[in-house]
Amino acid sequence: MDVRVSTADGGTRTEAHDLPLVGVSCDAPGSGRISVVAGERTDDHLTHEIPDVVAIDIEHSGVSIRAADGSRTDVRFKRSI
Repeated sequence: MDVRVSTADGGTRTEAHDLPLVGVSCDAPGSGRISVVAGERTDDHLTHEIPDVVAIDIEHSGVSIRAADGSRTDVRFKRSI
């Protein structure tokens, strides 16, 4: 799984590459914050938080999460063989 972030000003960065997805969760109902957790369940993992979520698009190959500040987080799944 890959996690890529596109900022409102056109910048992009890769937060995670080829890591297993641990989960996607919401802090609490109505909070508007979503967390994406990737990596092993030990100390070596990534938690990427998206505040003020305005839209979630679920696709065959992943999930796109848009925030109020205009940024977009793309979580892309890969097939395991």
